Amino acid sequence: MFRRSRALRIILLMLALLMLTRGAPSGPLATAAGEGVSHARHKSDGRAVVPFSMSERLLYRGYWMGIPVGWAELSVSYEEDEEGRPILHFRSRAWSSGIFGRIYPVEDQVDSYFDLNNLRPLRYRIKQSEGNHKHDKRIDFDHSSGKATYSKDQEPPRVFDVTPGIQDPLSSLYYLRMQEMEVGKPVEVKSFVRRQNAVIEVEVLRISVIETNFGILDTYLVSPSSQYEGIFKKSGRIKVWLSADELKIPIRIEARIAVGAIMGVLKEVDEETAKVFPRPR
Repeated sequence: MFRRSRALRIILLMLALLMLTRGAPSGPLATAAGEGVSHARHKSDGRAVVPFSMSERLLYRGYWMGIPVGWAELSVSYEEDEEGRPILHFRSRAWSSGIFGRIYPVEDQVDSYFDLNNLRPLRYRIKQSEGNHKHDKRIDFDHSSGKATYSKDQEPPRVFDVTPGIQDPLSSLYYLRMQEMEVGKPVEVKSFVRRQNAVIEVEVLRISVIETNFGILDTYLVSPSSQYEGIFKKSGRIKVWLSADELKIPIRIEARIAVGAIMGVLKEVDEETAKVFPRPR
C-alpha cells in the first residue's frame, strides 16, 4: 500500500507542478515586456507574445498503471496588483479520488503570480495536504536584488540568490509555452527548483500525431532535463505532448516510475481554448 500511495503522490505532484477578475481580457494577449525576457518571442513592436487565453482552464485525469487515481486542474486568470500593474495568476490544483482518495487523500494547490511587464514570477505558494502531511510554503522574488525569500510553515524564512530571468516551477510551464519550438532544437528555461537555480533544457523530440478527446492532434513531443525531474525523486524521464499550435496546450503527460507508469490526460478545457481544436468529439 505504501508503494501505491507514493505512486499516487508522484503523479499528482507531476500534474500539479506542470499545473477572472472583473475587466480581464478573454483572449490571447501581447504585452509590453521589460528587461530579462530575451528568450520570449516578441511581435515587431517589441511586445512579448502570451498565447494562452486569460481565462484558460485545463482539467486532467491522473492514472497509475491505467487505474484512475485523481484529477488536476491548471488555470489562468488576469489580475492587477495594488499599483495597477498587470499580473497573470497561474493556479494548479491536484486531488485524489475514488478508493485512492480514501486510502491516501491528497489536496494540493500551487499559485504563481506572474509579472506581465517583465515575464517573471513575483510570488509562488504551495498548500499541501497529503495524508497526514500538511505544509504551507511560499517564495517571494525580488528580482532587482537577485534574491528569493523561502518560507515554510512556522520555520524562519531563508533567503537565496537567484539568477536573472528565473521562473518558479509552475510559471516555467507557461513561460515554455511562450517559446518558439523546432524539432531537434532544445528550449532552455531558468527555474528555481528545490531552492536551487536550475537550467531546464527541454528537448523537442518530434512532431507526434495522437488521438485525444478533442480529435486527432499534431503535438510537439518534449522531454525536460533531469534537473527538472529531480522534484519527482525517483520518477523516470517525463514526456509531455504539447499541441503543435500557438497555444502549446499540454495534452498528455507520461512517466515511468519504480512501481509502474503514470499518466495525466487532458479531459476538459474552457470554451475559449476549445476553439483551437479542429475536430471535437
